[in-house]
Amino acid sequence: MTDRDGRAGRRATPNLRRAARRVLPTALAALALAGGAAAQPTAAPSGTPQASGPSAPTSPAITVYGFVKAETIYDTRQVADVREGQFLLYPLPDSDPADDAVDANGDPNLNLTAIQSRLGVRGSGARALGADVSGVLEGDFFGGPTNDNISLFILRHANVKLAWPNRELVVGQDWSPMFAPLVPGTVSFNTGAPFQPFARQPQVRLTLRPTPELSISGAVAGQRDAFADIGGTEAQQRSGLPIVHAQVRYGTGGSVVGLGAMHKTIRPLAGGETFGAGAVQAFARFEAPTFFVQTKVTAGGDLTDHLMTGGYVAVADANGDATDAYAPLDVAAGWVDVGTRGAPLTYGLFAGYLQNLGTADAGAYVAGGVRGPAIGSVWRVAPRVSWRQGPLQLAAEVEVTAADHRTGGLDERFRPQEGATDGMTTNVRGLLAAFYHF
Repeated sequence: MTDRDGRAGRRATPNLRRAARRVLPTALAALALAGGAAAQPTAAPSGTPQASGPSAPTSPAITVYGFVKAETIYDTRQVADVREGQFLLYPLPDSDPADDAVDANGDPNLNLTAIQSRLGVRGSGARALGADVSGVLEGDFFGGPTNDNISLFILRHANVKLAWPNRELVVGQDWSPMFAPLVPGTVSFNTGAPFQPFARQPQVRLTLRPTPELSISGAVAGQRDAFADIGGTEAQQRSGLPIVHAQVRYGTGGSVVGLGAMHKTIRPLAGGETFGAGAVQAFARFEAPTFFVQTKVTAGGDLTDHLMTGGYVAVADANGDATDAYAPLDVAAGWVDVGTRGAPLTYGLFAGYLQNLGTADAGAYVAGGVRGPAIGSVWRVAPRVSWRQGPLQLAAEVEVTAADHRTGGLDERFRPQEGATDGMTTNVRGLLAAFYHF
């Protein structure tokens, strides 16, 4: 570039600056108008029906949520569990009660894992049919239904909810009404099982709210994944009938009392007979500014689909062989959970008890789909402490679980009887967990 070119460039610069000062405001104003027009819905041709009022469809807001959870778990003996000890039910019996020196189940167990880490997407803010519409899609890395699939990302919840001012409809996979709304605040993923019914079910659930304090709900549901009768989901699906739930709750300000009931029909053998089993429960929670107390009692038959003990047995014929008639095995269980409220440090204590009740009627039976047939009772005490600041949470829990494994045979109601060397088998679990919530 020559000096003349330089001088020309310097003379042109003020001119360009003056032109820019004139043009830029106009261009920015045009862009703003264009952006505003783009943000508005396109006008429909004259005469086109318009959506208006509360039923007008709107776009949802999407939220991603979840947590990373890393755990260290130590058990003093082998336990009946799911996913390499993650979901503890009860300690396994002494492998040789007659010989104090021999117990293959007496070995301790150590597990370090992060498979409970969770990821979910929630959509909300949309409206349709006069209702607020929301949806949830959530999974974790727990795998299922066997240890062969551990660490695989699996579905936890997938449902659509339509909420009107005094009623609510949920369609999809959600917690069983026997599990919710009261849930123990344990650090352990078992959330109080087998004393607390634990299951997720595909369902259609309608909740009515005649008053702000009172809610009445009913649901039809099915079994899914590990939350099934012993042997899988086919027994319930082959019945051709859904699981039926009913629940009533009354509460305000975090405190609630309620009653629930469930009935299901299953067909254990293809082409065979069906039988029914049911359960009832009562629950209550009292919440104060600095602490809470909550409790739940459940009694019923064939609750293995909710990861409790029991199941069903077949009626035996004169030769002791199984017939195509069945009877559920009943259990009664209850728990109490207390804890402090506030941040950053909280404390809690869970205690639970389960009793094997056997069949309702005496008779001759053959084992069908049964979990823990030789267990007379189970109890647990689990204190916990948790510290949280922002997204970081550190928690510790000691879980003491004892099971009354009996070796004296079964009575006429399929209840286990005590043997000469029987006693409570106890496991102590120590759990440390670190969370990052988002």
